[in-house]
Amino acid sequence: MKQLTTLFNTISDLIHHSSFINLFKSNQHDFSRDRFWTFPTLFTFILKKNNRTMKADIHHFFNTILDSDRMPSKASLSKARDKLLPDAFLALNSFVTKFFFQTIVDNHSIEYHTFAIDGSTSTPANTPELQEYFGTQGNQFCEVTKARVSACLETSNELFVDVIIDHYSRDERSYVKEHLTSIISLGFQPNKSIILFDRGYQSHNLIDLLEENGFKYLFRLRKNYTVEVNNANKEDQVITYVYKRKTYKQRVICVKLETGETEKLVTNLFDINCKEFKEMYFKRWKIETGFNTIKNSLKLDCYSGSKPIIIYQDFYATFCLYNLMKVIEYIVNQQLEKQMKDKQVKHKYEMNYHYILIKFKDMMIKLFLKRSKWLMVRMMNKAVSEALRDSEARQIKKEFRPAKKGSTRENKVRVTAQAYYINKKTVF
Repeated sequence: MKQLTTLFNTISDLIHHSSFINLFKSNQHDFSRDRFWTFPTLFTFILKKNNRTMKADIHHFFNTILDSDRMPSKASLSKARDKLLPDAFLALNSFVTKFFFQTIVDNHSIEYHTFAIDGSTSTPANTPELQEYFGTQGNQFCEVTKARVSACLETSNELFVDVIIDHYSRDERSYVKEHLTSIISLGFQPNKSIILFDRGYQSHNLIDLLEENGFKYLFRLRKNYTVEVNNANKEDQVITYVYKRKTYKQRVICVKLETGETEKLVTNLFDINCKEFKEMYFKRWKIETGFNTIKNSLKLDCYSGSKPIIIYQDFYATFCLYNLMKVIEYIVNQQLEKQMKDKQVKHKYEMNYHYILIKFKDMMIKLFLKRSKWLMVRMMNKAVSEALRDSEARQIKKEFRPAKKGSTRENKVRVTAQAYYINKKTVF
């Protein structure tokens, strides 16, 4: 609890600090007057991830969060958003993840940290400006705006350590170098970091990049790759090949699935039992469930505008909010585990993420703006105590089950209509 209060206090001080404001405002004269949309107010309004109509969002924020009778116009909000650089949310996300791994989590007993890198797509508003900026996907019947998304997730705690959104035509493998840089910047050692990749990522160039930077890796291979790999049919086999006048040594693991199919994994880890690689690779599924939460629970594609700067703001703010809720979930689960320690329970219980989102999101935003350490401690203790009481009453308990082992379905590319529209949002 003390760690969570410290984190919230630091974030509150950060978004009010002049150096942070000056670094992430578009012009030196922006946010210089005391108006409706100060930097902290606008920043937290976007971070709150509002999915209703703009007028309803403004009304709820100023009445419920700020306890104010004042009501700014929609035009003032649109004008203010042009003044805030989206990188502010990236900076906050980087701070939150670094604080979590360096202060909250005990990393001393962990031999390897596993990270999953995967790509997805996002569908901003279907306007000519965004179609030109991000690209399109379509067929003979329609064209819809599509952006390419790439993310890196730490699988043990399910935090996104890096996210990127770019043009739809960009190759997913080109993002990996940026993700590796983010992993190193957070203080992780490359030789103690395992990067998990799905089929389609494997290439000699990418393996050369990983080896050059000292990272460990685990690839799931497509059916036809290189001659050396195709001929490696034993359960555990070491192969070598030459690329760019360098000799590479790899380990090929053949894993038999429940469906009877055999998948091949390739790695540069030689000190791990081959039986452990199947379970290790299944950790990659955490990034799929992370994308599912981001897209369906937090409604990533429900953007609040049709300008590129607003798309970037909403995109980075959504992932930042996800990570903040994951940090709260981790700490509350730690408290729940202590509470259940002396009780005879059949299963391990954990707090439901959606309950955390409902219980803590508005309170967290309010605390960022209040800047009262006494109030923060009081409200946090009260919220956590209520959450634990609810858990005790078995209202929000969820049985802990192993992570989903993956999907056996073939992925099919489908062009669908836009899911969220700027002019069709709920007012509730």
